Amino acid sequence: MITESELSEKDKEIQNLIADGLLELLNPDKSDQKIREEIKKKIFEIPKFNSTKFMLYCNSMRFYSLADNEAIVRKIIEKYQVRESMLVKKSLFSLAINVLVLSIEENKFENIDFYIDFANKVPTNPDLFFYKSAMTFSLISFNIKRIKISLRCNIAIL
Repeated sequence: MITESELSEKDKEIQNLIADGLLELLNPDKSDQKIREEIKKKIFEIPKFNSTKFMLYCNSMRFYSLADNEAIVRKIIEKYQVRESMLVKKSLFSLAINVLVLSIEENKFENIDFYIDFANKVPTNPDLFFYKSAMTFSLISFNIKRIKISLRCNIAIL
């Protein structure tokens, strides 16, 4: 379908890459390192942080290490957090939530304060309520995980 569309060759290439990336995410057991590397490279070849670049990066964050994601997202938040655009704020929250989820999955919580502070600085309004709720849910999951670990340690000590 994409190849038969009237999109420019460059747009067709990006759309095919998006499709390949989504398929790659759906098949984690059969990962294709070549596709992952191509997606990672293409994302940062896009000159400006626009909706396409954001969508590509946000959907392929699992292709990067947690440390890489933390560094990339921190730079993006620092650069764009002063924007008034609701779309930009939602995008930044999406990135922060993804980093929190990845941190929880990897049990690495050393650097989450930056994302929590960012969320606390942004006033809550109806447009951002879902994102703030998702972030709160992620933090509750984090605390439940810590409590379970603490309980296991206490039981082991007894």
